[in-house]
Amino acid sequence: MRLILAPFAFLVEIPVGCALVTVAQGGQIEACLPPGVSLDTSFSPDGGLHRRVRTVREQLVLLGAHCQGGKLRDRWGNEIFFYRVPEFGNPPADYSEIQSRAADELKELEKKGTIIKMHAVQPPV
Repeated sequence: MRLILAPFAFLVEIPVGCALVTVAQGGQIEACLPPGVSLDTSFSPDGGLHRRVRTVREQLVLLGAHCQGGKLRDRWGNEIFFYRVPEFGNPPADYSEIQSRAADELKELEKKGTIIKMHAVQPPV
């Protein structure tokens, strides 16, 4: 079943039962966020030159996030992890080592739950 809201000239469709990060839940959700991350933290969910910008709040709404047992979980109960993707304008000498280490870290996190990859809002120069 879906709840359909039609204010003015556009249609918003929200699956019934999805957890939304409301103002009332914001404090509870924020308590489960890792240090240095807030609901208003901006990031890009993808790399590339033309990056779209999203806030942590928006991403958590998409995942149907909730706080359970002091951990952030998606609508299916998987733990949510934040991963800041290392990016460089001019790659350092050990760039391939950094990439390899980052790939290994991501593989380990993917075994544990849902990953939110956080690219820089502006591409590195």
